[in-house]
Amino acid sequence: MGTLLERAVLRTLRVCIALCLAISAQAQVILCERVLPGPPTNAYYYRAEGLLKIRPDTLRLLGSFSSTASNTSAFKQHMTRVGLSNCDTLSLAGASVPTPNIDIQLEQRPACVTRRSEVLMASTQRTGAIRPGMDSVRLRLTLVGRNGRVRWSRLVAPCLAQHNAEVLLEAPDGGFYAAGSNGLGSLLRLDSLGRLLWCRTYRGVYSFRSPAYSRRGTLLFSVSYTTFRAGSYYAAGLLEVSQRGDSLGLHPVRMAGSNNFINREGFACAVESLRPLRDGGFLFIGSADTITPGRISAPFLARYNSNLQVSWAISLPRQGRNYLHMAQPFELADGTLLVFVHDADGGRGQPFWFYRFSATGTLLQRYAFASSALPLLNGTSGTNYWSEVQGIQPLRDSTFMLAITYDGPTQSNTYLAHLRVPGLPRVLDSSFFPLAARPGAGLLPEALGPPHPHPATETVAFAYALPHGTGAAHLVLTDVFGRTVIDLPLEQATGQATLPVQALAPGLYLATLRTNGQSLAARKLAVTR
Repeated sequence: MGTLLERAVLRTLRVCIALCLAISAQAQVILCERVLPGPPTNAYYYRAEGLLKIRPDTLRLLGSFSSTASNTSAFKQHMTRVGLSNCDTLSLAGASVPTPNIDIQLEQRPACVTRRSEVLMASTQRTGAIRPGMDSVRLRLTLVGRNGRVRWSRLVAPCLAQHNAEVLLEAPDGGFYAAGSNGLGSLLRLDSLGRLLWCRTYRGVYSFRSPAYSRRGTLLFSVSYTTFRAGSYYAAGLLEVSQRGDSLGLHPVRMAGSNNFINREGFACAVESLRPLRDGGFLFIGSADTITPGRISAPFLARYNSNLQVSWAISLPRQGRNYLHMAQPFELADGTLLVFVHDADGGRGQPFWFYRFSATGTLLQRYAFASSALPLLNGTSGTNYWSEVQGIQPLRDSTFMLAITYDGPTQSNTYLAHLRVPGLPRVLDSSFFPLAARPGAGLLPEALGPPHPHPATETVAFAYALPHGTGAAHLVLTDVFGRTVIDLPLEQATGQATLPVQALAPGLYLATLRTNGQSLAARKLAVTR
């Protein structure tokens, strides 16, 4: 009897050990990590400023440096290739772009990736004093190809004497928008060669961050702006602007606290505080400063619906120190939400996390990553470094590449890491880019959102938004031979159209938004069984 019992106990132990090993093998891991040296020069104040995705699984790290501490005319922006397997960087021919006469430590240098996989970079260049203590500025815009070679470079005079460029956005016609602030918010419209077309100003806007397009074709910016509500001075929300620069209103996030801000995470457009969702809404992250002792900063996550109304907003559950920051929200294929969280003032040995939320804002899981490389900065552990996320880019194998700068007492260090959470659903890219307006078209371009779910089996939904003044519209589904299989009239200017596809043969189809005999937009659709 004893022998049988011992065998049963041993079998149970083996099963438990196997389960424990399987669980540990499925835990989140850092596939590789590295603290990067500066560029191959005696660089003064080298700083990484953005991890950009040029194409799927093709990343670039944008940074800046000067060869001397006193001569800002030697200042350059620097772009390198990122190795995914070893977390290292490789040089690009012609990847250092001179940007003279700028304040190295204070000015922002935004960048964004175009539809042609080129990179537009901007810096604020001082050109002389307009009165004591106030310099006039120009914007230095440079378009760089995938190989790091300069396509063109241009100086642009903004409409405000002290405009600081903060974000860039490509326009539907191949031109660009550049938004920034310095007491007033301003928006510059540029053509495809960087020449200024017009400029608009917005009173009260304190800071611009992530730009995006709504399904109606309007421009959205996550902003901090001044307010005079009792007990607060700053508020955060979405600034909506037409493609002609006309302000269409502010859509605020109301959180408890004396002041609400959008986080300053990263100089480039690589770090987003605003994430488009597949239902036409948006995720928004920021921080609420409070006057409660011991609770300096409370990060928050908010969800906007397709009408730009806040569906819900939650504060991050407190953990550890006072400077937890959120960065880079994502939507996953199962509808859950993922947000990167780190302790901005927690020292180099602190962990960082992915927080996973339900579609309604309930915290489901927290994935912690503990770095072995960060405590080795400068050879001294425990020294506090102020950290800023410079980019988190999802890859096709459902892993992530992370870039963080750690600014210490004497230097700035760049940390690269390749992260994996086994079993995590893939990240959705629901970014919307409107069609270029045709001559005589309305103010807002037409739009047709991506199909959901995709591939489809029984029903499929498309979010749509028709331009002002559009007549009767239809959503038409055709097969690969061009035959119409579904023709759905649309009764409203904006909404969601649902098509039944359970009776269709498996294969590829084309959904087209049509009005007045013209095709406004189209989306591919796969039907499976």
